[in-house]
Amino acid sequence: MEWAQEADAPAMQGYVLLKKSQMAYDDADAGRVLSLARAGLHERWRLPARASVAATPGARARR
Repeated sequence: MEWAQEADAPAMQGYVLLKKSQMAYDDADAGRVLSLARAGLHERWRLPARASVAATPGARARR
């Protein structure tokens, strides 16, 4: 996350939040999954459509 911030790369920052959300899913930490996914979907990150789909509720379970 620090590198993405230092590089001023908003999409990468959002992507890092989504990956952290997926890691929390693997740890069965539902509250952290939800909060990180919501943060990753915030409009300031300007994520590509493919990355946004990965954060939608249930997307990980449907893979």
